[in-house]
Amino acid sequence: MKKLEIKNTRYESLPVAIPVWVYSAAEAQAKVPYEYDPSGTLTMPSYALEREAFITHFEKDTKWAQYLKGCLRTWNHSNTFSEQIAHAALGAIGEVAEYIIEDEGGGFASDDNWLSEIGDVMYYRTMLAYLYGMDFELRVSTPDNKMFSIPDKKMLFLTQVQNMNMWIADVGKKAAFTGGIVKEKTIFRVKEGISLLDSIINTILSDSPMQLEEVLQFNLEKLQQRYEGGKFNSNLA
Repeated sequence: MKKLEIKNTRYESLPVAIPVWVYSAAEAQAKVPYEYDPSGTLTMPSYALEREAFITHFEKDTKWAQYLKGCLRTWNHSNTFSEQIAHAALGAIGEVAEYIIEDEGGGFASDDNWLSEIGDVMYYRTMLAYLYGMDFELRVSTPDNKMFSIPDKKMLFLTQVQNMNMWIADVGKKAAFTGGIVKEKTIFRVKEGISLLDSIINTILSDSPMQLEEVLQFNLEKLQQRYEGGKFNSNLA
């Protein structure tokens, strides 16, 4: 992978000593994957949607930067960046579906079971934002549940899920098959899809006594236990 020169020194001297590798849309869709060391390299697309916020997390070593670094250690980097976008998009859709099936099928067997499922949603959502150079921090909000009856609230939630599936599935399709991952329409779908994912996650959290920090910590611990040494292994995925 070619390390591109970044003239702004702010991007050359991150306090966490992670070199920034910038790649273009053409490189993202190249057929050959890049050599990548998740413990020592931060990648960022030249078409990063929220470059400043993206870098600020690493400058300040926020909890979200720490969470992302944990996600990166257990992510499959053997694919091209375009394929990784497809992986993240389809993973987010699948994990939301798993959560709903579990919830509708009699509820979760335990708090750990709940933490595991919502943590998986958070994992893929965070990776999709990262791969598009977005601010990967969850936009936290508290839905005003008093405004809706229980049936109306459920209908609103399912509508959000349906719309999220539509936007993000299209991103996954383009990334995997048709290209155009940085076209204006695709960028719009990424932003809308992640915004809806954030609303879905906030709605789920608002109905639970669990805190967001518990979800992040549990997810990282689960992945650490699954993969020996805390790094991705295709045999254990």
